[in-house]
Amino acid sequence: MSLSGKEKKRGPNWTIEERNTLIELCRASTNTLKMNWGEVADRVNSIGGNSRVAPEVKKKWTDMKRLQTHATPLTLFA
Repeated sequence: MSLSGKEKKRGPNWTIEERNTLIELCRASTNTLKMNWGEVADRVNSIGGNSRVAPEVKKKWTDMKRLQTHATPLTLFA
């Protein structure tokens, strides 16, 4: 239990369609550092029907890139 008494609720799991959309959008961009993550979040939300915010989408992309460097070649970006 946390000290404040409030526990953070988990969001819904990312669907395959949401992840694929995120990959396609980030691959199409020449510079992910200057991307408008709000627009990316809107596109991902239109596919998955969830209400993901820009920082959550950006974190997912960062996590996916990090996992790819430590994963087998047949996983995320194959």
